[in-house]
Amino acid sequence: MTKSQILGLFGTAALGAAAFLEFGRRRKTPEPVEAEPAIPPCIFCNNESGSREHLWPDWALRYIEKNKIDLGGLRVQQGTAPEEIRDNLEMTIDTVCRTCNNTWMGKIEQKSQPRFLLMLKNTPFVIDPGGMKVMTEWGVLKSIILDSTKPEMGGENFYTREERVAMRERREIPAQTRVWVGTLDEFHIGSHGTDFSLEAMQTDGSKVRIGTGIVNTLYMGYFVTQVIALGVGMHCLRSGAWWS
Repeated sequence: MTKSQILGLFGTAALGAAAFLEFGRRRKTPEPVEAEPAIPPCIFCNNESGSREHLWPDWALRYIEKNKIDLGGLRVQQGTAPEEIRDNLEMTIDTVCRTCNNTWMGKIEQKSQPRFLLMLKNTPFVIDPGGMKVMTEWGVLKSIILDSTKPEMGGENFYTREERVAMRERREIPAQTRVWVGTLDEFHIGSHGTDFSLEAMQTDGSKVRIGTGIVNTLYMGYFVTQVIALGVGMHCLRSGAWWS
């Protein structure tokens, strides 16, 4: 066997080994790749969420900073998690899209700014029907946004998709909603929210759940508003009931 023949055999063997290795690589089961979680839609439309909506407007936070108002930090507690104190008063929620945040939601903030600035300064003024409408829209909008964070803590949304879309399209306040506004003795900033159940007494003395409700209280400066909404079947409400 000549030298060239020997090299040819080695070359053939090497080629066979390379082909075997390549074949082996192709047959190897690929490592599973964890898919990136899909971005949930905006709570008001079908666009992707992710735009950071400020719970308290930028101009309110700038007013606090400019006037060196010391609130001693922001106490934050979500669900049953431990309470924490944050120095940064800025709170953002990313369940809305950029379009909603920068269009109709921004207009509600702009319309409310003149009145809320007076309340930040504790300046008395008369709330006319137009002002009542603006404050109601602002309070309900914030209540819906706060409600949208509950799934992250294992809860369920109270406001339905239809109610959120109606808020975007027509500024329609959900049925069986009440909004109160008032003033505080001291300067505060914060929000509290909780769900509750509605029960009725049956003829046999037992109780039956007839609906749910949600209450959100928001305070900013010397201004406070509370939004209460009920989710009750209309067959459960009789004429002359307390809610009417």
